[in-house]
Amino acid sequence: MKKLRRSAFPYASLYFISFASISALRIYQNLYLKRAGLNDSQLGTAAAGAALMAVVSPLIWGIAADSAADVRRLASPLFLGAAVTFPAMLLTRSYPVLAALAVLTSFFYTPLIPLLDALALGYVSRSGGDYGRVRLWGSLGFIFSTLLFKAILREGKTSGIGYGLLPVFIYFAALRVLGAGWSFLIPAPEGAERARPRIPELRGLLNFNLI
Repeated sequence: MKKLRRSAFPYASLYFISFASISALRIYQNLYLKRAGLNDSQLGTAAAGAALMAVVSPLIWGIAADSAADVRRLASPLFLGAAVTFPAMLLTRSYPVLAALAVLTSFFYTPLIPLLDALALGYVSRSGGDYGRVRLWGSLGFIFSTLLFKAILREGKTSGIGYGLLPVFIYFAALRVLGAGWSFLIPAPEGAERARPRIPELRGLLNFNLI
């Protein structure tokens, strides 16, 4: 692999941090909810709500991005929002609250990758380089987390805070807080100006043509 361009480091490292935390959430969230007492029907409903939010949330944050003077600064609240909502699951066993937290977590973490993609593609268009090589660090972060928890989680431990999954929550929250600060390393695009808020037309939102 060719050496990563120095100016691409903030983007590549933020991909790594983002996907490393997403890996922990995607793999272990449902396992935690099951250990917390949710049945199959409740797990499916919580997952459906989170999936629906994954469609709605990028639309909401896309409007915010179109209105922002500095799109980079949207990354920080997205990181921090999920850093709060996912670990908050440790505080309750109530199904409605857990389902709501799953939906809120999706609200914060799903728009982040498209936002990072936009920033990275903007960098590549200005400075040249290989977007795929930058984006690859996200995949490396995902793999790193998967292997890490395979090594450190103790099989069969389902008691205590987090039902044996407490390291997942600590790791996730730490990486999201790190990402919130790390996002400020991304340089401001040249000539960035505040865009007028653009509200998508309802007819456009209801157009489901796939071709």
